[in-house]
Amino acid sequence: MTVSTVRIVLTPHVRSQTAPRNEGSTWLAPFLTAVIATILLLAGSRHAWTHLQAALAFSLIAIPCFAYAGWRQTRRADIPLFAVLAAAHTVFYGVSVFWTDILAPSEPRTATAVLAMANLGLFGLFIGMRISIPRVHFPDVPADIHDWSLIRLIAACQIFVPFLPVGTGGDFRQVIVIFLSFIPVVAFLILWDAALRGKATPIDKALVIVFLASSILAGLAQGWLGGCVGNLVLAGIAYIRVRRKLPILSAAALILIMLFLQGGKAAFRQRYWYGGDNAGALAKAGFWIEASVERLNARIGQETGGDSLHDALQPLLTRSSVVKESATVFENTPSVVPYQYGATYRYLLITLVPRFLWPGKPSVNDANRFYQLAYGVTQQQDLDHVAIGAGLIPEAYMNFGWAGIPIVMCLAGVILGVFERVFLSRHAGVFASAVGLAYVLQLLALNGQAAAYFGGMIQIVGLTILIFLPGLRFPMRTRQLRWRVRALPGGAQ
Repeated sequence: MTVSTVRIVLTPHVRSQTAPRNEGSTWLAPFLTAVIATILLLAGSRHAWTHLQAALAFSLIAIPCFAYAGWRQTRRADIPLFAVLAAAHTVFYGVSVFWTDILAPSEPRTATAVLAMANLGLFGLFIGMRISIPRVHFPDVPADIHDWSLIRLIAACQIFVPFLPVGTGGDFRQVIVIFLSFIPVVAFLILWDAALRGKATPIDKALVIVFLASSILAGLAQGWLGGCVGNLVLAGIAYIRVRRKLPILSAAALILIMLFLQGGKAAFRQRYWYGGDNAGALAKAGFWIEASVERLNARIGQETGGDSLHDALQPLLTRSSVVKESATVFENTPSVVPYQYGATYRYLLITLVPRFLWPGKPSVNDANRFYQLAYGVTQQQDLDHVAIGAGLIPEAYMNFGWAGIPIVMCLAGVILGVFERVFLSRHAGVFASAVGLAYVLQLLALNGQAAAYFGGMIQIVGLTILIFLPGLRFPMRTRQLRWRVRALPGGAQ
């Protein structure tokens, strides 16, 4: 009789890998997408362009396309952060160069330089985000959803935000802003994640609806378009993360809503920001919607022809663009303003200290004010009312010239890579993922300089963890091993 021996093999649990795809399909789809998008971009350009500008535009479009395709193959993170940031650079640089009149007074070489700066910045960002670091484990929400009382309480506090006064707090202003605009969003995303996975209670679902309605009302009452749609964007990203599907109709509807509200934003701010008028949250929201309807009716009654889309996109593209700042820095450095050799980065360390611990600390806007004054962007008497940042890439050029862009952006990529691996990786827990997702919109503000872009990250994340800590659990860290039993025929060893 033949006896089979049994070998017990102890091996680490390894996630099963999907079969490799056809190598041709991995690059063909993003390549064709980039080609078609470049043709459409150049066809709708408002001014003449050179072949070099076309090549730089294609590169700027291809980078996020290939990054997204690579993420779909590996899925190392729940959100393709580099692809998202690269797409933001494509819009705020590439689309703004060709579809707006920002650079109409400038020479063609300025447009070429701006596109080259964006490409060089993305190259450095890519290198920095590829540098690996050890994984960090955070406490997570309780496994039993009935123990989420603190999370529900924080999410419910959002209902009071539309009715609170804006711009108060003194030395604690930054802390109050975090409490009102960030911490409740984390609680909302935790409940929304549970709803998407079918684990939410009826109370959780009601809180999700109330939170979204309250955040929209708060944005309308305060005159912030980003506040109206920001949480809807985050909800959409969370939907993609869980369901692995793109809600195309919802995304299209959101874009139309943004274009609609953009029409009445100027009238709202003229009345309630600069005109000194005051009213309740509901009255302000109603006025914004009425002004948007009037603007839409006026636009429909006009003969705008084929330029209607461009005209509608002009305010959005101009407001979010970093092209003007990049052109200003390029044209005046070092001929008018000498290189700063890192002087504007000293505020990055200062901003790490909370203001209530250092009441007289310099403002993070001091770095912006240097740019505003030295480059003639703002008059001295207007500095207390206007804050304009140059952006990470122009600030790098402002300090070190062309060589500074890839170096500074590589260092920025290292920080963002750490952020991605801690908060957005597939191994991050529900709480860490909610914190990371809530902060993604902050990372899309490309017009912020380093002190504003990174300075508040530690304060925001640290305070958020501190507030949620009583309701979190520290999971036991065990090495996941799998026992595998194999019967070897014929008595083989």
